[in-house]
Amino acid sequence: MKKVACFFADGSEELELIAVVDVLRRGGVKADLISISGPMPVSAHGISIKADYQMDAIQIEDYDAIFIPGGSKGAENLSNHPEVLKAIRLFHTQAKLVSAICAGPVVLEKAGILAGHHGTSYPGFEGELSFKVYEEKLVVASEGVVTSRGPATALLLGFELLRQLDLTEDAKRIWKGMLMPQLAQSIKDPEIRS
Repeated sequence: MKKVACFFADGSEELELIAVVDVLRRGGVKADLISISGPMPVSAHGISIKADYQMDAIQIEDYDAIFIPGGSKGAENLSNHPEVLKAIRLFHTQAKLVSAICAGPVVLEKAGILAGHHGTSYPGFEGELSFKVYEEKLVVASEGVVTSRGPATALLLGFELLRQLDLTEDAKRIWKGMLMPQLAQSIKDPEIRS
């Protein structure tokens, strides 16, 4: 079973965190909610989220990937945590998957792993990131570094992470089961967009 360390903190964006974790778990991935802010961090919009583990209780080497959600305050908290930065550097050195969404790429920047990669973020953060090429795509995968734009793209990031973890068939099954084709079709409807 694949394992993903999903780091979060006070101020993390709850929709991005939970949407990605949900898709991963539907795909059979052990996606652990790992807190640096105690057992029940409070999200960007005031929702308490129970951690599966706290940072000091895990063996990071047991994981196949790291995921960092957005939320400006959450990203700031994560980027100031030495063990989170150490884990990101370790995974990047070992060519293990590292991913972030929205403001989350600033944590990857602080860890010093973005140079040489293509990537994206929430609009407005591009000036803070040292990607070789900044793209405005919804999800960008670049040699083990996967980034995405914001709350509305969190499900898409979850599916890309399944593919990156060699779970493409699971991703296809879950895509259909979660009615993603119907969602894609409805977004084209002008009444839905307004």
